[in-house]
Amino acid sequence: MKSSLDNSELIYDTEEISEALYLKRYLIKVQTKADKISDKFVMIFFVVGIFLAPIYQTWLFSFITGGAALGIYLVARFLLSNKFYARMLISIVYAVFMLQFIGQMHGMAETHFFFFVNAALLIIYQDWRIMIPYAILTVGHHSILAILQVAYGMENLAYYFISYSGIKITGETVPYVTVFQLVFHFTIVSIMAVVCGWWAIIFRQNSIFLIKNKMEVQDKNKRLLVTEEELRQNIEELEAIQNKLSLINREMTYSMEALEDKNRIIEEKNSNIEEKSKSITASINYAKRIQEAMLPKIGKIKESLPNSFVLFKPKDIVSGDFYYFHKVESKIIIAAIDCTGHGVPGAFVSLIGNELLNAILDKDIFTPSEILTHLNQKIDKALQQTDLSIRSTRDGMDAAICLIDSENNILEYAGAKNPLVYVQNNEMHVVKGDRTSVGGNLAKKQQKQFTNHTISIDSTTSFYIYSDGFQDQFGGEEDVKYNTTRFKQTLLDISTYPFSEQKEVLTTIFEDWREQQDREQMDDVLVMGFEVSPS
Repeated sequence: MKSSLDNSELIYDTEEISEALYLKRYLIKVQTKADKISDKFVMIFFVVGIFLAPIYQTWLFSFITGGAALGIYLVARFLLSNKFYARMLISIVYAVFMLQFIGQMHGMAETHFFFFVNAALLIIYQDWRIMIPYAILTVGHHSILAILQVAYGMENLAYYFISYSGIKITGETVPYVTVFQLVFHFTIVSIMAVVCGWWAIIFRQNSIFLIKNKMEVQDKNKRLLVTEEELRQNIEELEAIQNKLSLINREMTYSMEALEDKNRIIEEKNSNIEEKSKSITASINYAKRIQEAMLPKIGKIKESLPNSFVLFKPKDIVSGDFYYFHKVESKIIIAAIDCTGHGVPGAFVSLIGNELLNAILDKDIFTPSEILTHLNQKIDKALQQTDLSIRSTRDGMDAAICLIDSENNILEYAGAKNPLVYVQNNEMHVVKGDRTSVGGNLAKKQQKQFTNHTISIDSTTSFYIYSDGFQDQFGGEEDVKYNTTRFKQTLLDISTYPFSEQKEVLTTIFEDWREQQDREQMDDVLVMGFEVSPS
């Protein structure tokens, strides 16, 4: 029920968007046609101004005012990207032309019809707002002339504004514009602007109403066509179904008994599969307990390294990654190891690797490079990788092994592909491991050599070793790998946090990255961090 409601809401939103886009395109067409009409009238107004110039001896006034109006119009039409602002400028252009004619004809009362003509032209834009600058400019122009007339006694302004020298009021000639006349003209201007603006609103509403009706008719026609096509297809399908029904009915009678037998067999197999699945899951869960027993206890690690954490997230029930910890007197061996694969196969290899490390350290071999060399030899032997028998495998492991020597204030490191990252004095350093894995030789007789690196502990230093599970996880906004560069930057960022919070911060970052695309965990994840201070 919820899904159907969501679909209907989606269709409704889509129809609203489509209607809005259609109306927008229509109004753009209306305004484009209005612009073409305005192009003609602006040129006509300019020519009329030139025509009136010799009659009223206003050549300079005509060219300056008309040219300015024409220039503003060209800017509005071809340079302004915002069409609303362009229409506001066009409104001003119409007002300038109207005032130009009043000025050229020295205020002949008949020229006031230009106000209504120009306002009527603005109606075609179907936008009442463009009447505002037109009316404001007209009222402002008349007001300025009236104020100048009163303030400076400029009698000639009466001839510019409206020539009342021939009009008698109470038997006297009125050379100046009175307040009554000014208010009267303002009232006429306001009424005409409001009427034209109201007509623009009516035209726009009628246009929208007609467009919506047209869209509804088109939509109904499309739906009728679709319905007719669906009915035709349904009739054809029904005819075909009817032809097959008789045959199917005959076959069904013979098939029912066979289906019942098959269902009984399937139920028996499903029951067997469920039992085996439970048994396998129980075995894997038991293997998990064995693997957890093999791994060093976090409390034991914290006894020697109080500022430390282990982020261990197996992809499956058991893991192909494992961490190692061993302390001998003032020396600590700590390692993060990534075995081939994950799940049960990886867990088997991790058990082998853990036991081989124990055997190597029992021989008092503590140098990380030597540990990797011996581990490589023992993996080759344990998995029979020195010959090409059917039973041999390419399984191996990538590793980062560290030796903390508290007496000498140094840390030794060797890596099989996996690096060591450490932050000292707020600066990150990366020590790359050798470009070879432990094991996986398959009859290659050359002896692998691993490089030993020594780092001085001159100040409190944070160290990080890890498998590739974190950085290979897909997710994020673009559904890409977290990658090595981003992961190293994350380690630098969290190094400022207390070690008691770093694991939780890393876990949150990993889960947020994965969940942005609802991705499953791609691989086992292992990150170890620990702090070492000079003694």
